[in-house]
Order: sequence, then C-alpha cells, then structure tokens
Amino acid sequence: MSFEHLETLNDHKKEIHVKNKKIVTLSNTSKISEDDEDFIFFLGMNERATKYSPESFESNFDNLQKIKNKKGVKKEKTENEHSFIIVEDNNQEATFSDSTVFPNEINRCKHQSVYDEHEKPPFACNVCDKSFSQKCSLNVHYRTHTGYKTYACDVCEKCFMSSSKLAIHCRSHTGEKPFACGVCGRSFSHKCSLTTHYRMHTGEKPYVCDVCGRSFSHKCSLTTHYRMHTGEKPYVCDVCGKCFGSSSKLSIHYRTHTGEKPYVCDVCSSSFPYKRNLTVHYRTHTGEKPFVCDVCGRSYTQKHNLKIHCRIHTGEKPYGCDVCGKCFVSSSQLATHYRTHTGEKPFTCDVCDRSFTQKHSLKAHYRTHTGEKPYACNTCGRSFSIIGNLTKHYSTHTSIKLYVCDLCEMSFTTSSKLLCHTRRIHNICF
Repeated sequence: MSFEHLETLNDHKKEIHVKNKKIVTLSNTSKISEDDEDFIFFLGMNERATKYSPESFESNFDNLQKIKNKKGVKKEKTENEHSFIIVEDNNQEATFSDSTVFPNEINRCKHQSVYDEHEKPPFACNVCDKSFSQKCSLNVHYRTHTGYKTYACDVCEKCFMSSSKLAIHCRSHTGEKPFACGVCGRSFSHKCSLTTHYRMHTGEKPYVCDVCGRSFSHKCSLTTHYRMHTGEKPYVCDVCGKCFGSSSKLSIHYRTHTGEKPYVCDVCSSSFPYKRNLTVHYRTHTGEKPFVCDVCGRSYTQKHNLKIHCRIHTGEKPYGCDVCGKCFVSSSQLATHYRTHTGEKPFTCDVCDRSFTQKHSLKAHYRTHTGEKPYACNTCGRSFSIIGNLTKHYSTHTSIKLYVCDLCEMSFTTSSKLLCHTRRIHNICF
C-alpha cells in the first residue's frame, strides 16, 4: 500500500502491523523482504519512528545475537528461536527471543552489549590484548600506546586522548564543581574526587598494604607507600640528582633551589618554603605548645623538640663524634661540636665581621651593637643581653653557689670566681 504523507504511513503501520503484532522471523542467514521493509521500524524514546533498512537491521541483529538474558529480565518466548516484535509506545517492551530486553532502545546495541561471561568482547587490542565491547573504546585505548592526543584545550592548549578527559580539564578553567558532598557540602570537579572525599566521613580505607597491613583511602597513597618497602625513588631532581618516592616530595625539594616560599604568615608576613614550617611558626604568635613531657611537664611547639628533650631523662645520646668520641642528644648539637675540630665559624656579624660557631651566639652578639637587653631580673630589675648572665645574676639574690671546686669543694656563685680560686689557691691554670 502507498500513502501521500509519512504520518498516514506511520498510523497505518501502528494500526495494521503493530496491532496484529506481526513477527519477522530471522536467523543468522535470513534476509528481510521488500514487503517487510516498510514495517521494520522502532519507536524511540521521543516517539518518533526510526526506520531501518534490511541491511542495517541485519547488521544490528548480528549484534543482538550476542546479547544474553540477565536474571529478572522479562522475556517472551516465541515458537521461533530468534524473533523481533514491533512495539507501539514507551510503556511496551522490545522483545528479542533468548536475549536481554531493553525498553525501546534498539540503538543501545550499537553502544553497549552484555556478553556471556565466558565470551570476550569482540574488539581486542593487538598490542596488549585488552578487549572492549565498543570499537570507539578500542580506538581511544590505542592512543595510550601511540601517545596520540587529538583533543586540545582552547585555553591552555593542553592535549588529551579523549573528549571526556578534555571536558573534565575544562573545569579547571571555568571553576565548575558539579559534584557536591551530601555531608559537608564541599564540591569537586571530578566524581572520583568526591568518592575519595566521602571516605573522610566514613573512615573507609580500602587500599591495604600486603607487606605491613597499613591501609589507605587513596590508591595513589598506597602506591607511594609501597616504595618505602621497595626503596624505589622514581622522581629525580634535575638540578642536584637527588631522588624521591613521590612527585609531591620532589616539588617541595625544588624550593631549596628556587628559594620559593609560598606559605606566608598573615600576622607578621614571614614566609616559609613548607606548610609545616608555617604551622610551627604560628605557635610563636599564639603561644601554643602542644607537645608536653610526661616526666617533668615541660612543653614544646614541635614534636621533634620534645623527643630530644626526653633524652635528658633517659640519658640517651645517639649522636657520637667520630673524632673525639663525645656523644650528643641531637644531630644539631653534634654538627655544632664538629666545628670545634674544624675551626669553622659560619655565622658572621655584618657590623664588625666577628664570626661565631653558633647562630644564637651571633644573635646575642648583635645586642652589643644595638644595646638591647631583653632579659630582666624580676627581683632588682637589672637587665642583660644574654640569658646566661641573668641566670648567674639570680644567684646573687638567692646565695646559691652553683660552681663547686672539685679539689676542695668550695663553691662559688660564678664560673669566673671558681677559675680565680683554682689559679690562686691550687696553682692550676686552664
């Protein structure tokens, strides 16, 4: 039959062919006749009829042959092994005998296929043998071997292997963050970033080290952690050749060459190369000393300083001088001691050019030029430029004699008086 208008033809198809549920029986080698061509159509989601030629339908049918049933999917069995039923509206289903049912989306077979669990997807990479259900996915995968990046950002000209990765990158320019956390409201530009963020709320750490059992919320954190066990350090500084286990540590190290100090104190404008340095510095303004000795109660701004202090109680001195054998509680004390053997004095006064082995000695020396005396006695008000001099002064008020002669056991308030005593009484010169 022939019709003047397409709408009239479609109405005819719905009324006559669909109403009677005319079934076209197909096999792997069957052809569709010219008479059948008129009614081989499928109503899409927008209720427009999409017409398929016999050749295109046969091609799609070959794909449909590979589709298998899933549990719980409605299936209509016909007397023919393979059949195709035309449907009238979106509420009905397209039924393929012995196949998965899709609601009015025959085009989906071009993009997605559910294969038998023992059957490989049809598009295999001839480089690494990885298989894909779609040819376009295989084409994108090939670029991981060739390094070919066809999609370029029109803002910064950075290139990507797929349009989806380019779309995600563009959010770095637009500031778009479409993925919001339902707990705290924080937004992210990547869905995977939101998934990782959720673990902060749930405490989930799915990535476990099979060496030491430590778990991580990020896969990349586990990868970096593994390098502690293997000793691998793949990130190399191109200035000094020093190697690091992570790219972030290398980036931080570069600042020792560039002098970059990106972390600025908002109180005094002092800048620091590392965030942890700024955190410790803030405590000089707040007076916070969170690390407390559980023996004597003395507190410190840094955990490292507390650890060194604890050695006073334990008597541990792990750092030994390889020249004289003298031991120290910290590596910094050992480094300072080495200068007594080498004669090195790296800290020089820019006023009088006098040099010192220690930085705090130079700082105290500056006060002889400035006249600053920050250490005051709370008994008589007398002030001193060096805290050691204040300590000695206190003994004049308390009559405590800290310096004892090891020959006659006489005691003195200052070391200078003890020195005079040994010279005058015992005839010993130092």
